[in-house]
Amino acid sequence: MANNKRSIARRAIPGLVALLIGAPVAAAHATQPMTAEQAQVESMRYGIRAAHLRKLGGVTYKTGELQRAEAQQAKYAAFAERLSRPPVWRAPSPVADHYEGVAQHYRAMAGGPAYKWRRVAEAEAKAQYFEAIESPQPASELGIEMVETPASSATEYPMCETVSKPVVRTLACAK
Repeated sequence: MANNKRSIARRAIPGLVALLIGAPVAAAHATQPMTAEQAQVESMRYGIRAAHLRKLGGVTYKTGELQRAEAQQAKYAAFAERLSRPPVWRAPSPVADHYEGVAQHYRAMAGGPAYKWRRVAEAEAKAQYFEAIESPQPASELGIEMVETPASSATEYPMCETVSKPVVRTLACAK
């Protein structure tokens, strides 16, 4: 019995000491790098691994190791590119703000039934949708040039002067 208590104490004391001083008890495994440089390094590491696996031959193709290494390389390269871009700030959308308020109202008023009836999820989804919508760009920014055509006069179409009914006048004079 004494051995059992002693072994528990031997295991528990280092964990408690680590907890009290703030050290991590278990090794932390980061699934994704935190900076663009770390993501670029991971991409390069997987690229080197893929090149090594290509040299080994058909076994790596058959087991799928090469494909996994190439997929990880592409994933971290895209992640590094996304992290290296400057953040884009958009003005808050009034419609998205409205739906965020609706979601907050549902949370406060209805509680559980609002979640059960998916009212909160719907309001949050609409808020995210309207937040993601960008404001329409003017045509000049898209490279489209607006050309003004001169208005045609009634003298170009002499028959427009003789028509008395407005519907016929618009159809005949629209040419």
